[in-house]
Amino acid sequence: MSIPSKALSVLSPFELRMLNTAIHASKGPKGPELFTVTRNANTGHWNKPKFSLRKQASIRKATMLAPLAGVKEPVFVPLPSLPTERKPLRTKLPKGTKADRTKAKREEAVAEKLAQMEKTLEAWRNAKRAEKLKAKPDLPF
Repeated sequence: MSIPSKALSVLSPFELRMLNTAIHASKGPKGPELFTVTRNANTGHWNKPKFSLRKQASIRKATMLAPLAGVKEPVFVPLPSLPTERKPLRTKLPKGTKADRTKAKREEAVAEKLAQMEKTLEAWRNAKRAEKLKAKPDLPF
């Protein structure tokens, strides 16, 4: 199968290269095994897929865009199906720093102290006046 020059405007060079490679590789005897993890029956070793999930995604995109690119023949690459179920999103909030966790309590304490600030300042002023009067001599000279 040949990809027309019009495909260059629709597909990126990387996608074209991946699509061509996948089409040629899938025609061989190990077509579906190129896209999934396989286990060697003799040794028991696991083999990685020839195409990573990132490359599989670009191949999948290129096969969907192939008709738009002017490819007349149907493009078939034996890609595994997309997972239908996904893990639920994380609902637990991150722990955060200690300053973030205690911020509300600190702000509350500051607000309470600000509310009592007038009384505190008045007590301080009275104490300073009393100290000044005590230091003043009783004699007028």
